[in-house]
Amino acid sequence: MKVPPCDILLVQVPYAALERPSLALGLLQSVLRGAGFSTRTLCANLWFAREIGLEAYAATSGTPAHSLLGEWTFSGAAFPDFQPDHDAYLARLEFPLAARSAPSNRLLASVVREVREAALGFVTRLAKAVAASGAKIVGCTSTFQQHVGSLALLRAVRELRPEIVTLMGGANCEAEMGLTTHRNFPWVDYVVSGEAEELISDLVRGILEGRGAPLPLGVIGPAHRATPPAQAPRVSIHRLDSIPSPDFDDYFQDLERTGLCATLVPGLPVEMSRGCWWGQKHHCTFCGLNGGNMGYRSKSPETVTGELRMLAERYGVRRFLVVDNILDMAYFKSVLPQVTGLYELFFETKANLRKNQLHTLRESGARWIQPGFESMHDEVLRLMDKGTTAMMNLQLLKWSEDLGVRVYWSMLCDFPGENDEWYSEMAAWLPRVFHLQPPLGLYPIRYDRFSPYQMRPGEYGVRMTPNWAYRSVYPLGPEAVTGLAYYFEDAEGSIRTGIPPGDPRRPGLAGVRDQIREWTGAYNGPRRPCLRTLEDDGERLLLEDTRFGVDRVELTGTAAGVYRRCDGTETLQNLRSEFGEGLESALADLEEKRAVLVQGGRALGLGLSGQGGRPASFRLYPGGFLRQRFHYV
Repeated sequence: MKVPPCDILLVQVPYAALERPSLALGLLQSVLRGAGFSTRTLCANLWFAREIGLEAYAATSGTPAHSLLGEWTFSGAAFPDFQPDHDAYLARLEFPLAARSAPSNRLLASVVREVREAALGFVTRLAKAVAASGAKIVGCTSTFQQHVGSLALLRAVRELRPEIVTLMGGANCEAEMGLTTHRNFPWVDYVVSGEAEELISDLVRGILEGRGAPLPLGVIGPAHRATPPAQAPRVSIHRLDSIPSPDFDDYFQDLERTGLCATLVPGLPVEMSRGCWWGQKHHCTFCGLNGGNMGYRSKSPETVTGELRMLAERYGVRRFLVVDNILDMAYFKSVLPQVTGLYELFFETKANLRKNQLHTLRESGARWIQPGFESMHDEVLRLMDKGTTAMMNLQLLKWSEDLGVRVYWSMLCDFPGENDEWYSEMAAWLPRVFHLQPPLGLYPIRYDRFSPYQMRPGEYGVRMTPNWAYRSVYPLGPEAVTGLAYYFEDAEGSIRTGIPPGDPRRPGLAGVRDQIREWTGAYNGPRRPCLRTLEDDGERLLLEDTRFGVDRVELTGTAAGVYRRCDGTETLQNLRSEFGEGLESALADLEEKRAVLVQGGRALGLGLSGQGGRPASFRLYPGGFLRQRFHYV
């Protein structure tokens, strides 16, 4: 591993995704190079993956983020004198890893011990390569499980070459977390809290020229050790069109130099907006994204389409992971029609899309979406403040299946104030939709920093404390850990039950868990359940139905008319106006055949048109993918 000479070196440490470059560093490199600074990006995550093997890297990075397993593997390198009980830590991880088999858990524990040992030598060699580059400034971006790896590298660099100026930024450095990082780790000279594109050039210019100019808003520097700011600063950018397109050149060079290009199929991250227009109105109770700036800002259509075109031409890649929290609805008319057939795209969206909007997404190349369903029960969704309903979610899930759009979604549970009976109600009807795409799993929610749960716990009857895993990663006291933590858990006296999904004290939740397991097996099995239209001559409707062993369902008269009318959710009031007295018996017939679902004063036909294609493969994710699969990942 050799780093070309440069003045400013930006480092992407493990456990960032291997399948795509860092958007944050790509943007900063573009800004700095545009300002005339000699800048390079080192993808240390690729080099570490080559050293320990893709399987070990994927196993470690693929664990739940709040387990901090990736952070733990670099904790020995960052804090060599810190010796917590590693056996106890790994043993306690077995619950979050419960989706894996017991042998897989034991194998993973063995693998990560070896990874932790490998991290010691890797950090030493990485620091030597960084020092040999002649860089005057070294900066690391830290999101999710990158904080301890960044601290380990910068500490080793400081020991080799004390004159190198060190920086950290990223989501893990927002607000109080950034202040705590700067206060407790003296080998980190500067911490940037917030969006750095507009300040980074002035900051590094002042450092390189040795000027004592006031620091830009959002920067915590050496002078703050003696007099910390009264409030944690955060800087935001208002005009996204002013930011240049990202520079990913060094990612592709490292991908080639490590030899991983033969195994990885890269995608490109791209940004069209920041913030969340829904969160500005209704902040989802569990969501900690966007830090202190929920304000929604989007790029002009010309900037978006121009950037997609430039990146595709420069890197020969037409797969794009759109990193936005939510799709700008104006893009349905201004952007998506302009990119039809050009790219493969992934978007996060709201669940209240109309069918014609979903069709526009599909035609634009967005055959992978994450609509944020989170649940299929209205009361649970109200606890989240999601602004959607179970029927609205099912409607989009059905249309996505029909149009061949892959949906990424998970079922969340264990919300403060929830009722187990809600899950019993959900479990009763879930088998009707086994022909639609199942969730990735059933997961208890986390308390993330910046979420309403974390910021206003008293409103929800919640008492919380930093996630237990931090005590096995950082040699810090309770106050510092609280300032550094992004993940929290219930403290004594909290309203939340904390009872896991399989516990007999939660029969409803256990029922949903079992249904999801059966649903996933059926949908992904050799004989996927089916409910679709075979024939419709205007009078008689013939459905193919293999969900419950029945092969054919025939609908005639009012029942057929109601079914046709319910391609999307329809209010019972409208149906009564259209079908009159015959509605009740028709709905009873359709419900008996389990061809519709009636909830919340609405009805939805559950069958597909039979005209669409199969949803896009999980494995062809536009954000990039590995060519091989691993047995314990």
